[in-house]
Amino acid sequence: MISTRLTGREYQALIAGAVLVVLPLHPSVHAGGISTLLEAMSSGKPVIVSASFGLADYAEDGVNCRVVPPGDPAALRQAIDALLADDAERRRLGANARRFAVESCSRAANAAQLAEAFTQLDRMPAD
Repeated sequence: MISTRLTGREYQALIAGAVLVVLPLHPSVHAGGISTLLEAMSSGKPVIVSASFGLADYAEDGVNCRVVPPGDPAALRQAIDALLADDAERRRLGANARRFAVESCSRAANAAQLAEAFTQLDRMPAD
């Protein structure tokens, strides 16, 4: 646990050196923890995250991360132990997380989504 503020480089190095990233969160309609989640995903790290409505569009249990119930330390511990014991599953989740981050959350993906939204608006009939 680090309780001091990190520089951007220190933060990236911390994520890069992690075997897995754990985000124990409180449930929220807001995307709390999104910066760390996407940083870990884009780095290809396996992630364990507490279920939160605000992250539902990003965290898909068993596909790009492990999702555990919020406020359930036993479930969190079980997920951590399971991933620490399974190199292949860590690699699979990390690769899927990286793919998701690139395909759905990168600047290029956001630009394509915005262009598609404008295209759809342009196709709407005028009143």
